[in-house]
Amino acid sequence: MNCQEITFVFICVFWILCAFIPSSDSNDDNLFPDSLITIESEDVLISGRMAAFGPRFDDEGIQGKVIPMKFIDGAGNYGCEVIEETIIRKKIMEKIKDDSYEGDLYKGDFIALVERGGDCSFTRKVRNMQNSGASGVIVGNNNDEYRLITMYPNGNYSDIKIPSVFILQSDMYDIIEKYAYESISIVHSEAEWPIGDIFVITTLLPVIFIFGIYIIYKFRIDTFEEEFHHESSASLGAATQEEVDALPIKTFDLKKKKENDPETCAVCIDDFVDGDKLRVLPCRHEYHVECIDLWLTTRKKFCPICKRNISGDDDDADENTPLLGRNANNGNYSSDESHISFDTTSDDSNDHIIDIPLEETNENEERVTH
Repeated sequence: MNCQEITFVFICVFWILCAFIPSSDSNDDNLFPDSLITIESEDVLISGRMAAFGPRFDDEGIQGKVIPMKFIDGAGNYGCEVIEETIIRKKIMEKIKDDSYEGDLYKGDFIALVERGGDCSFTRKVRNMQNSGASGVIVGNNNDEYRLITMYPNGNYSDIKIPSVFILQSDMYDIIEKYAYESISIVHSEAEWPIGDIFVITTLLPVIFIFGIYIIYKFRIDTFEEEFHHESSASLGAATQEEVDALPIKTFDLKKKKENDPETCAVCIDDFVDGDKLRVLPCRHEYHVECIDLWLTTRKKFCPICKRNISGDDDDADENTPLLGRNANNGNYSSDESHISFDTTSDDSNDHIIDIPLEETNENEERVTH
């Protein structure tokens, strides 16, 4: 394994270990409901969380009419004051109009619904509703936070004899608007996560997360290597890909080849065949596209044969610059600018003979005679 792979494995192992370290909320029971409110007329279920003081709900729970205290006394919405029990029972009787009860007072159990806040503690709210005759208390949140909390006591609570439960604000509004004065039951209920949720949280999400890290990691490494390659090439005097792409390309055709045109790529020493794509440099030397492109972008940006810079600047050419031998084209190449033709196909004694065309010889002779 190379350094990059070892680094990636280390990151994955580190993340998996962190996933098994309990967070500060891992032991917070507030994350889970432990009680269930049932609206008996419509079989609607509402999750809640029991208070840390007073008796707890058992499997049988409690039953009664749910009474929003704001309907009894506008100032009693928060349960910060005791409301006379006869007023509450009379109001209930007016609303339900149940002939099974004699007189004008409701004689059954009722559960008070109050709102969090109002400058009084949870303990005081429950104690006041107990003194108002309620058999249980539901406290609704006063903000839209989607999280149940545990109601903790403030001071001595040994006199509290009725259970209480905390619910979300949205559920409180539903009870007030739809189910006021309805019969409800509240029972103890441990929350159980569905198997599908457990699978997603413990298996699927970590796999997706690790895969995402891998994709980002590979992208960053590939980008870094590409940038490093370009910077390294530039520092060595190599050509950029844009400079190379600006050079023309031709298709080799043996039938159209002129007498002095090269037949071999001076880089790979392979003969040109029909259909080969050749890159033509400013000096008119021709090479396989893939051969000369690699040369220009990774080594130097001049012709391997004549050292002419492809950008017209010959400052980069020096005695130490790698140069292919003149016999790289099997000793046969031409230059349109110099009109000089090298031919080393003869025997060993004539390996370095330079054949100058007849026209140039005659011109030189005429210059001498004059």
